[in-house]
Amino acid sequence: MKKNTPPRSRFLHFLTFLTILSSCSTFGYAKTLLYVNTYAFGDALSHIISVDPENGRMKTLASVPFSGRDLAVDSENGVMFFSTNGKVYTSDLWGNNLRSISDGYFDLGLGNRYHDLEVDPINQKIYFKSDDNVVSRANYDGSKPEMVFSHPDDSPERIGPFELHLSSNSIYFAETSLLDRIRRFDLQTRDINSVIWYDDNIHIRDLHIASGQLYWGGILFNQETDTFIQRADLDGDEHETIIDDLFAWGLNVDEITQKVYWTTPRILENGESDVNQHDLYESNLDGSQIRVIAAFEPGISPRMIHVVTIPEPASITLTFFTLTLLTLRRSPRTRIIELRQ
Repeated sequence: MKKNTPPRSRFLHFLTFLTILSSCSTFGYAKTLLYVNTYAFGDALSHIISVDPENGRMKTLASVPFSGRDLAVDSENGVMFFSTNGKVYTSDLWGNNLRSISDGYFDLGLGNRYHDLEVDPINQKIYFKSDDNVVSRANYDGSKPEMVFSHPDDSPERIGPFELHLSSNSIYFAETSLLDRIRRFDLQTRDINSVIWYDDNIHIRDLHIASGQLYWGGILFNQETDTFIQRADLDGDEHETIIDDLFAWGLNVDEITQKVYWTTPRILENGESDVNQHDLYESNLDGSQIRVIAAFEPGISPRMIHVVTIPEPASITLTFFTLTLLTLRRSPRTRIIELRQ
């Protein structure tokens, strides 16, 4: 004899099927946002702003006193770090649980600045560089700070922007000296080797690694100041300029979107730059298809960009809804109805 399924049970089966289907289709889907450490001249605050590259929408996540410097995000562990004059702060990816991790550990005071931050998500270490020409690291809570490498205080060589490359267990860093260059520090052997070097006076602003290549923005000081974004292989080969005559500030590169992101002072109709207003740009990895994706309000100075991948909340909601329906489907009331049939 064929057993009839009660209407309520059939309805629950149908809802469960739709929810599982929706959850599967959205699970693993992630949203790409750009986090920017900015400084507002009007209120003398550093603001962490999220920008949606698809529509340019901005949202302030956190605000702290003094001028913003750098920003590093660990999406895997749901935490971000950002620096100002003399402080390093941390919070979750939405700006909650905001606190300083440098107090009592490696607080250098307002006379010093943390220029660069990098994170090691595997060992949960934060790397940072200060005015004293030293690259250090500490635990995510700020404890156990230790020096990684340094140059003497009286050395003409100054450590510039750096990038932690976990795959090769090394740090790539820009170095300003009589011969401006990009060098590689091996974390295991402690050897330092030159990768890129210039004969001219170059100021390298930012340095990032993506898709097996180095990307950096720079300024060439010659008879006329030239600005550019360049890239090369990790060993220095295939060195090329991908974008010319465009000042890059806060450069970052994303392997997922295959895009280069940076900010620059707004270019006016007469070709001059307005340093009081900044725009956020993107291009392909080869420098093609340059476009403005967002505009900052006047008086907002962006300092550093980080690309953040965040799972869509819909995935979590739908998964929870699925579990709720499954529980409801096997509730005592439902089982009684089935037995009575």
